[in-house]
Amino acid sequence: MNAKFAELFLKHSEEALGELADIVGRVKELALAQASSTNTQQEVRYAVAAEVEQLQQQALAIGNRRFADRYIFAGYQTQKPPLDAQGVYQGDDGCMKLEVESGVFVPMNIPGSQVFHSSSEKLDIFDHIQTLKTVILTGDLEAVRRTLEGFHTIQSALITNRSSLGSSLQGLQSHLQSLDKELVTQASLSSVLEDVDLAQVVSDLGKEESVFRSSLAGAKKLIEPKLLDYLK
Repeated sequence: MNAKFAELFLKHSEEALGELADIVGRVKELALAQASSTNTQQEVRYAVAAEVEQLQQQALAIGNRRFADRYIFAGYQTQKPPLDAQGVYQGDDGCMKLEVESGVFVPMNIPGSQVFHSSSEKLDIFDHIQTLKTVILTGDLEAVRRTLEGFHTIQSALITNRSSLGSSLQGLQSHLQSLDKELVTQASLSSVLEDVDLAQVVSDLGKEESVFRSSLAGAKKLIEPKLLDYLK
């Protein structure tokens, strides 16, 4: 797996985490609005619950997103969807790493077990959204209020995970830029060396030609007949 692929994989993963954080933020807004609302009409509650359901489905689609036929949040099990229809995680805890130079590894993914669950509070994104939808439909405003802190925790965890991936991405991009500079430097040095070698060859040929011409001139003088030779 080359570094460019890892860079694109990280970019897609980071973007997906940003989208998930936005979805959770919107769900939290709906929960807050319901918790402070005096309008408890059934049709209003049904409409809000329907939007929550839509956001839940969007989150599921993002959780099962792929890049180059690999599921980005499945851990090592990149060939099968990490989430089922209810949002139950089916991947593993695998964290893939790319060796960018000898002994130096950069993480290139974040497993869904870390994305969809808040380890500190043991909160599951999809369970929490489902709970909110249920208490909205039943009109239990106190239960709606109790979900707010959980959504805040989940959103904060998503933002933290995104920042972690962003750091990995920056580190990898920095390494790729260093490699590009090194390649340019090597190419320039090679060109200079070739020019120097060519100049040396031309110089050497010039010297050899000069010596050859001098030798020819000397030989010509030795074999050139003189007038006195004919008079003898």
